[in-house]
Amino acid sequence: MIEALIVIGGALAAAVVGVFVVSRDVRRLSNLIYGCLTLALIILMVANLFTYGSFIEPAYLLLCIRIVVVSTTVILTLLYFLMQVLAVESGTKHNSRMLNKMILGGSILTMLLGATPFVF
Repeated sequence: MIEALIVIGGALAAAVVGVFVVSRDVRRLSNLIYGCLTLALIILMVANLFTYGSFIEPAYLLLCIRIVVVSTTVILTLLYFLMQVLAVESGTKHNSRMLNKMILGGSILTMLLGATPFVF
């Protein structure tokens, strides 16, 4: 029971921070990426709670594990692109477009594989 309260509190805190950051400047790409990152973190927290606790039927356990795998991939991809956007905004060196496309394609492939029975 305490795990659920911790997840609910963490999700609410993350949502408040995410809404605050996005609402400061909706048109800024780094804020939008941060908002998507916050949403993915909330999904990860909730799905991860269901994989550990007895809150869900065993038939849906594999679905929650797949959601954890996909949301983790989304989080890592969004973190990478957030760093790229912040590097561009600050004027420092950033990676090439080809590398960014390869990372995005690899992430999409990983998400698709993680959501299907090909992995587990």
